[in-house]
Amino acid sequence: MKSKRIQLIELEIDELKALVSEVVSESMAHFSIGNSMQEDRIKRGYLNQKEAMEYLGVSKNTFYQLKHNFPEYNISSGRKGYRVSDMDEFLLRTKRIRHSCT
Repeated sequence: MKSKRIQLIELEIDELKALVSEVVSESMAHFSIGNSMQEDRIKRGYLNQKEAMEYLGVSKNTFYQLKHNFPEYNISSGRKGYRVSDMDEFLLRTKRIRHSCT
């Protein structure tokens, strides 16, 4: 059986607050860098498959079922991409369809 090592530490409340604040700040900085990179790609107008899946908020399997709804473009040698405006139009169409069915 593996033994587990537990280490207890003593922190003053101000030290704990500072530590939590530092961790949150680092996480937010990482998030904002990733988010601004995605915003830049969206502004360029084309996303690769992984980015398109994130943009649509769908899994890989769902994306494969949906991707026939918008054209695929060659964005560089050997790289395929999807135009953001095509995906936006698709989302608007499917939203209207869902609302009209209810």
